[in-house]
Amino acid sequence: SSDDRVLQNPLAVKNAHGIVIGQLVGDGKGFLSTGDFDSIELCLDRRSDIREWDTFDVLDVGKRSDDGVTIVPQYNTEWVVNDGLKMCFIATSDGVYFPISRADASWVDLNNLDSPGACDNTKGISLYNATSNVLVCICRCGYAGDTCSAGCPNNCSGHGECLENGHCSCSATRTGVDCGEFNCPSGLQGKRCSGQGLCKEDATCDCEDNFMGVDCSTTKVLPQEVATPPSFDDFQTSQVPDEPPSQISNAPSPSMT
Repeated sequence: SSDDRVLQNPLAVKNAHGIVIGQLVGDGKGFLSTGDFDSIELCLDRRSDIREWDTFDVLDVGKRSDDGVTIVPQYNTEWVVNDGLKMCFIATSDGVYFPISRADASWVDLNNLDSPGACDNTKGISLYNATSNVLVCICRCGYAGDTCSAGCPNNCSGHGECLENGHCSCSATRTGVDCGEFNCPSGLQGKRCSGQGLCKEDATCDCEDNFMGVDCSTTKVLPQEVATPPSFDDFQTSQVPDEPPSQISNAPSPSMT
């Protein structure tokens, strides 16, 4: 639906083996204590613009681990407020917390889930379906099948043929693993259009003003403006006076005494 298309894809909560066992449903909040404390009330908001998987039906709080990557479910059972939109709980240690939804199982069971080779992680993600209690593959765009092994990346962007080996054979004007790039000629430093022009959809370069050539690698020689030399008429000649200059009278030489 049109409403579904504006939803943002969620960030996954994974176990130690990379299996998705939950998802974030809102932004995180954190605090750092400067001294001893017993507890603090912290409220998290559940966002309405995040796409939620229906396989995770337990609302919980996740805490970011020290490595800054893993989100660990806290299995919170006592809520100050949990009305589906605002989730308030009592935190007993500092850190960064997130509102999450997760599979309905113990952390030991969820963290032990593994499926080596069951899903090609370059083409999909392994997800635990809490409804059916099985691991399933959620395929990335362009892939299909139980293990996401069939297909090509991004369906070759609609500009190529998907070969049996999973690679794209792109049309003449496209390139890239998913045929998502315009195949303009490369020039200086291996850059398309030498980095001095716009690569257009028809795989030709629209060069910047000072450059030319199929790959925009040639600098245009701009005509130099040559100053026009002044003509003889531009100079004014001195006029010879009609009367000769007055003569300087000869003063007598001083006498010697």
